[in-house]
Amino acid sequence: MTINQFEAARGGADTIRVFAAAGGNFTDEQNEYGMTAAMYAAKLGADAIRAFAQAGGRFTDERSYDRYAEGYTAAMFAARNGPHAIKAFADAGGKVTDQKNKYGHTARYYAAAYDADYNAGALKALETAVATQKKAGAPQQESGVAIRPAPKTSAPPPPSPT
Repeated sequence: MTINQFEAARGGADTIRVFAAAGGNFTDEQNEYGMTAAMYAAKLGADAIRAFAQAGGRFTDERSYDRYAEGYTAAMFAARNGPHAIKAFADAGGKVTDQKNKYGHTARYYAAAYDADYNAGALKALETAVATQKKAGAPQQESGVAIRPAPKTSAPPPPSPT
């Protein structure tokens, strides 16, 4: 059985390693769903991101152009997986940009949303990645607009009808 780069990236870290060891190459090509192998690796998290980079894959700031993938970037997928994935993405040379998907969301938005759910430091990891890129002179940077989740509070009970 032969697998292609998209199946390898969707299979996770071990499948990526096997694909690369068998001579497989990762390109920036998009599949029929508008996804690149880099996007699939980023979607799976830190282990797949590291394996993809070690296998010679590169993370671009390319957006997916298809009705299914909805304009996501690899950075957005990494941000949706929290701080470990963001750090692995940045360490692998991935760039965090201010590109928006069809919903108007950026990687910063997804990091903040992750923190709102798990309070895990994803936004701080993203800010660190952006600061490192800025120091290295990367041309595109995340916008300076911070999206902070609203604090969780309990709403007061509705007034009783009298």
